Amino acid sequence: MTATLPAVGAMWRRVSAAAVRLRRLVGRQRLDGRMAEPTATLIGHLLRFWWAAAVARLVQVRPLTTRPIRLCPDVPPPGTWRRWRTTGSIDRPVGELAHQLADEVIAVLTDAGVDPILVDHAHHIHLAVPAESRGVALGSLEQLGPHGAWYLRWRRGHRWRLHPVGSRRSMRARHAESWRVFRCVELGTELAAGAHEAVEVSFWAVGAEGRRERLGVRGLERYEPDSPPTVETIDRHRYRGSAAFPVERALGRVREPIDVVYTWVDGDDPGWRTEFERWRGIERPDDRRDHAAHAARYTSHDELRYSLRSLWMYADWVRHVYVVTADQQPDWLRPDQRLTVVSHRDILPAAALPTFNSHAIESRLHHVPGLAEQFLYFNDDMFLGRPVRPEQFFTPNGLARFFESGARVPTSPDGSALAVDTAARRGRAMLEAEYGVTVSHKLHHAPYALRRSVMEEIESRFAETVTATTHSRFRHPDDLSVPSAFAHHYAFLTGRSVHGELHVGYENLGGRRLALFLERTRLGRDFDVFCLNETERWETDPVRTGERVHQFLDSYFPVPSPWELSSTLP
Repeated sequence: MTATLPAVGAMWRRVSAAAVRLRRLVGRQRLDGRMAEPTATLIGHLLRFWWAAAVARLVQVRPLTTRPIRLCPDVPPPGTWRRWRTTGSIDRPVGELAHQLADEVIAVLTDAGVDPILVDHAHHIHLAVPAESRGVALGSLEQLGPHGAWYLRWRRGHRWRLHPVGSRRSMRARHAESWRVFRCVELGTELAAGAHEAVEVSFWAVGAEGRRERLGVRGLERYEPDSPPTVETIDRHRYRGSAAFPVERALGRVREPIDVVYTWVDGDDPGWRTEFERWRGIERPDDRRDHAAHAARYTSHDELRYSLRSLWMYADWVRHVYVVTADQQPDWLRPDQRLTVVSHRDILPAAALPTFNSHAIESRLHHVPGLAEQFLYFNDDMFLGRPVRPEQFFTPNGLARFFESGARVPTSPDGSALAVDTAARRGRAMLEAEYGVTVSHKLHHAPYALRRSVMEEIESRFAETVTATTHSRFRHPDDLSVPSAFAHHYAFLTGRSVHGELHVGYENLGGRRLALFLERTRLGRDFDVFCLNETERWETDPVRTGERVHQFLDSYFPVPSPWELSSTLP
């Protein structure tokens, strides 16, 4: 009985806190006449995903098989959940998994005398097969593996059906217009990958004019059967192709290399902390209400580890990763031929060191040795939530894409002491003076697509402002946020960037909606990118929040990247 009293007391405190929060929300709703839009949207999505997950768990009671069964959110049709039999655990990026599945499908088709050709790689690895070979191709799929290990989703007209390969019902696919073939592998303890990486197989019949036309869209897609054969190389994998489908050299494909740059600091390093406090006492950034000097900005939740996991899993097309630090390195990090740790000393002038100003460090990112012309700038609190492609960040002709949020740049100089807002106002004023246009919206806190040549031009053209930012040891109201805002709008006005679209999620670690956001993100897995940003404003217990965030990240990104010492990956 005594042991239960603390538990009862803790529960009562949680209930009381929830009641206070609910009363405030109701009061706000009475004032506005409705719930705040971000909260309403978050709760709506969460309820939808909760319901889908509950339905999936009910399905689990059916005695389908003794094989492991996992949830897979990337299943057709969109928004539904199913249970998948899995074959092993994932040991490679999902992009490589797609190629592995394609290799296995092509092998059994070829052995059966069917020679597929690659026709597209925009969403799936897409193979074309003669329509008269459908029956042979369907029979060959039974050689893929044990019964029930592979799935076949077929389409005829507006009807889609999904069956295990080799089942009696899968025989209906003999008359389908297209297939998607896949097997699933475990991704952590709850999820499976593979459905999103399915191999698409379309069927092509000879039309009235002697050209092969795709079933279901006849007259729109056609090619000459005698087109010269080619070899198409996609992500270092070779496929049999046709001159009619120049996939590798397609006009709409980004072909230039893309690098990634991270900035990272170990705020728990005693040496760094000593220097931070010493210079903080000298320059006194707190006197100008500089929230960026708050200790919360340097608290680590091991975000870099999980951000790198997301990058490796969902964007394996990245050429090289650079981690810019103050002569620091996480004790778990394993640099290799694709990841380099760069010191501040390699990119900043000696007179600007040491620096505790992210704006200063960012202003010199284009000085990273060996950096590609096109690169993505990541903060360590940014995570890829699902597979992304280069074309989402750059156009095929080399323009960078930027992603505007719904948040507006504050207009009043006294409206905000946040460094991100003062820097945004500074950049807006410079563009107004130079081009007579006004920037109204902030950018999403998502990976920033940048061109090194644009950064170099800004450093030269706005030398006084950029130099002052570089030498500002702590964030200052006169700083210019170059890669996080100014460079994108400047590039847009000079014809080198365009608006882009990403599905972005954002939440403050200290906010009361964090638990709802994490659960919604875990269940939905529909964000291209999400950010867990830490500011100086905390409404919750930091220790408990840290535990919750670590548990969430470990669940969402369970597979170590090759850049971790504990990883067994090559």
